[in-house]
Amino acid sequence: QATYLSDLIDLGDRATVGPVRWVEKAVGREDLSQLSVRIRTGIDSTPILYRQIVRGGASTGQAPELREITPLHYFALDRVDRAPLTEDTANWSPWFSVESGQLSRAPNPRRYLQLRLDFTGGLFVTRAADRVEFDFLQPPLADTLRAEIFPRLAEAEKPATFRYAVLLKRAGPIRGYDRLEVDTIIEADNIREVKLAGMPTDFSVDFIRPDAFGLSFPLIDADNAVLEFTFDLPIFRFGSTFSGRAYNSDFADVPQVLQPGNALVFGPGDTDVKSSLSVEIPKNQIGKLVGEISSGPRVFTPNGDGINDS
Repeated sequence: QATYLSDLIDLGDRATVGPVRWVEKAVGREDLSQLSVRIRTGIDSTPILYRQIVRGGASTGQAPELREITPLHYFALDRVDRAPLTEDTANWSPWFSVESGQLSRAPNPRRYLQLRLDFTGGLFVTRAADRVEFDFLQPPLADTLRAEIFPRLAEAEKPATFRYAVLLKRAGPIRGYDRLEVDTIIEADNIREVKLAGMPTDFSVDFIRPDAFGLSFPLIDADNAVLEFTFDLPIFRFGSTFSGRAYNSDFADVPQVLQPGNALVFGPGDTDVKSSLSVEIPKNQIGKLVGEISSGPRVFTPNGDGINDS
């Protein structure tokens, strides 16, 4: 096994990061090796916390204090004054796996990112990565695109109606979005009641497939703007997640993933803490999603039909 960590990549400012792509080839038997790629994103220039142990002295009776410092200052300290290095979980995301050509689930937009390539194989059986690349967009589509679906509980194998909302937040220049794609588990129907800030807005349905549908509408770029709409869909399995992506038609190659969370108060039963993009089925249906079973002719032997009875 081997791991390659890229240098920290500084995009210069916050940016929407598009799909990650790479070219790989197998050396030796392809089924005996593997390459996995991960990405993490951050808002400052290092994913590591460098801290100094500041002692108040025996006379004060105070516990030592940990003070964050620069890497240069940290390595200039005596070893006894250096706190152990730890991950900066406040300013950097965890590692997220990504498939080639797909969007990462890492928080977006961010200014900094890092790539990690994990190779598994043997001495003469491995993988080679020729290059890893991605597109990014500045300014980003939005600083935050938070989405939720309601209701988040629906009976399986029955038609259901859902409401969907997307909240845009901006902290500076953005490009906005005018298209949306939502993942589904079966073909959606009757997409309607599309509203912006509570008022009806023009829209068109770009496509409806068994695994997703797409909408277009006038550009949305105002802070706290909420887009909402309604659609019908049968739910067939437990834990369906209606993830989505926002697009700007002028930069269609760099969509931005919708982050689950509170976007709109839909009404009674819609609590902020439960806001998400997942829909579950009632507990009493779990493990019981088998349709009617009918019994046909006897197929066991011996059964008196004279075939293989002996």
